Amino acid sequence: MADRQESIQDSKVDNRAAAYANAGPVYNGPVSHQTISHDNAVTYEVEKEDVDFQVQLSRLLTQTLGEKKAQATAIAALATGVLSVFLGMLQPQAGVVQMAPSSALLGTGAALLVMGILLWWSVKFRRTTRCEACRAYYALREVGEGQVREVRTSEGIRKTTTRTYRCSRCSQIVTRKVAEVVPGTS
Repeated sequence: MADRQESIQDSKVDNRAAAYANAGPVYNGPVSHQTISHDNAVTYEVEKEDVDFQVQLSRLLTQTLGEKKAQATAIAALATGVLSVFLGMLQPQAGVVQMAPSSALLGTGAALLVMGILLWWSVKFRRTTRCEACRAYYALREVGEGQVREVRTSEGIRKTTTRTYRCSRCSQIVTRKVAEVVPGTS
């Protein structure tokens, strides 16, 4: 009886050794792990963006000048505005440069900066509302409500907004995700 138990135990060990021997080659290189865990994500819906005024303003600015001229004017206005603000803060006096604001240059610089930002924004808005399928400007309209997913991380809150747009001309559907990190709120 004792001999029989010994032979059973030996056969079990032999079976395990045979199973390991038939496992095939094992690659012990770097392993990429993907850990799936429940995170502290909060998901909610947000209302549609109201872009009617933005469309009208962008159309007015870009159709008046044209897209390329509006972009060139925006760059020139931004550069001139920064230079005017900088020069408005410098006023030479007896060979020494002192920081004293000159209201005319500062006002002109501020106006140029505002004009440059508006023109730059209108060109950017025109391009982002363009349908890639039919190439029509201002054709993308938001459908449904946007989804926002916030995840608390060590850098802060990672906020991902997903919005769906439909072309008003060809009915192409486009989904866009915008991710941002709000720092310091972890």
